[in-house]
Amino acid sequence: MLLLQFVPEIEANDIVVLGDALQGQVFARTYRRTQNDLQPQTDLAILSAVEVYAHLKPGTWVTGTLPTLAIPTGVEIVPSDLRLATPAALLAVAQACPWACTRDFWSAEPLYLRGSSAEEKLRKGT
Repeated sequence: MLLLQFVPEIEANDIVVLGDALQGQVFARTYRRTQNDLQPQTDLAILSAVEVYAHLKPGTWVTGTLPTLAIPTGVEIVPSDLRLATPAALLAVAQACPWACTRDFWSAEPLYLRGSSAEEKLRKGT
């Protein structure tokens, strides 16, 4: 996501980042472009893929692992070749965000927004 702010081809003001959360759901977070920055507009959440697509507005760009649903009219998809980190984009991130290179990566911890599929089934009793 951080890379998108250094990609001049994407002139979007609103960008929605999606990740497949399985079970018809997606991890979703919306960002808004300011000057030379992207600011989160929503918290990271697990939402129904159908609901997310239904609320996409024209002029919004979408990136990430996209569900195979019809994209609403006027919504743009970040081209697949721009979703991958290029050396130039990684260098731009490193120059703009030195914390991305100087933090101890061993201190990173996973973020769990819900239980695993097995835990969900156990909770539902199925």
